[in-house]
Amino acid sequence: MRIFVAVSGQQWLGGLTLQSALLCRELERLGHELAIVSVGADAPVDQFPYGRVRHGASPTAGHAVVAGNGVRPEATGEYVFRYEVVAHASRYIPSASEPVRRALAPAVRAAMSLVGGSSRGHVFGHRGWAAAATASIYAALNGNSTTDTFEAGFLSRLLLSTDQADIERLNEIRRWFKPDIDYACDLSLVPMLARLEDRGIPLVAAAQGFELVYRRGVKLLEALGRCRHRLDLILSGSEANIRENLPDLRAAIGPDIPARSIPYGVLAEGDWDMPVQEARQRLNALRAQRAAQGEDFGDLFGGADPTGPHRPFVVASLSRLDVEKGADLTLHALSVLRRQRIPIRLWIAGSMMPGSFMDVLQGKVRMMDLTEHVNLIGTLPTSIDKVALLRASDAFVASFIRSEPLGLVYTEAFAAGLPVVGPDSGAAPELMAEVGETGTLYAENDTGALANRLRQLYESPDLRRRLAEGERRAFHERFNATSMARAGRPHAR
Repeated sequence: MRIFVAVSGQQWLGGLTLQSALLCRELERLGHELAIVSVGADAPVDQFPYGRVRHGASPTAGHAVVAGNGVRPEATGEYVFRYEVVAHASRYIPSASEPVRRALAPAVRAAMSLVGGSSRGHVFGHRGWAAAATASIYAALNGNSTTDTFEAGFLSRLLLSTDQADIERLNEIRRWFKPDIDYACDLSLVPMLARLEDRGIPLVAAAQGFELVYRRGVKLLEALGRCRHRLDLILSGSEANIRENLPDLRAAIGPDIPARSIPYGVLAEGDWDMPVQEARQRLNALRAQRAAQGEDFGDLFGGADPTGPHRPFVVASLSRLDVEKGADLTLHALSVLRRQRIPIRLWIAGSMMPGSFMDVLQGKVRMMDLTEHVNLIGTLPTSIDKVALLRASDAFVASFIRSEPLGLVYTEAFAAGLPVVGPDSGAAPELMAEVGETGTLYAENDTGALANRLRQLYESPDLRRRLAEGERRAFHERFNATSMARAGRPHAR
């Protein structure tokens, strides 16, 4: 089967682009051919070198490649992904007419490059003269927890009023590829794809990311309602997502388009059996690297011997460092446990968003006298570092303020065999039901109940062992990327 895949280049969609990359890789391994376009900026679909993603690479021998100067034959004999960025953000950021925006695009792209915009589409903050000019670009591509009128305008232009030249480029690639299925890795891409030639190709879309777009003030639901006749199937990461995020969508598009739940999965071969000693060494190496940059996040075990009988019970928190992810709730639970003389330690890691919620966390840690018991690690540079964090910990905690309906971090903890404590909302209940242990769920936003569940894990090595065994079984049977791709192979109703 040939699948035309559209992914989002907006980095604030977080796990969405990770799952898109994994799904593309696994679909290709199952024998499908993919042509991938990333909308707005580069998405990390090529972060897996064994996935054989190439920019502008050739398809199967005998087909033609659409190049910038026309169509040329290609006969390399090896199928690799074709990948291209379409509708680059630099042409949509200025609030102006299309000709003006196109004229300004080279300068905007140069500004993005000056402040750290890479070929992967990341844009970082910067001190100095370029900071003000690029702050809105940073917000547009990386997002934050607030609604920004500039960002809403940018996203509206990009997603809902895509320039006709970019629509034609998508048509050109699609005519070349002749797909059997169109697949949008984010529902917010559907209005754009609905403007493509109607060639009778089923359109399947993942129900993720779109709620972040319309919360930013983009009139996405209205646009989806206008193009619902082109949408054939909705895929969701969990039943909770269907219950919690799709009602608004259903009100806009009607009840007739079916939705299926396909749980998120992670790479089965992702170093999840990393020895604990190696994991600790990797984290210590990361600490040394950060310390050299003046950003030492402290001794991971508070000076205790990590192999000795008096080492602390380490709990890992891993998510985007944003207010809705609730890392500060775990601080309150930690404070309760410290007063109960439980030797518990908290590692907080995850990508930092604009507005620096990390500053808020640092202030709370100091205010609650937890400096000696918390490591604010921040962004983990590689997926191996993420595995090391989980493997070196004793438990994983999720303290989401807003219901988390997808749960990538849960399945990563399952893969690492790390006992999970999570809220009784969102995806956690159905995921833990697959494990066979739901006793570590706590009442959402109840920090006292959260503290009790963590104490329960600390006091019961047998419970930790049962959870780890059940999670690893669930990971191998259901929550891995290959199972996700097999279950979620896009098809029409």
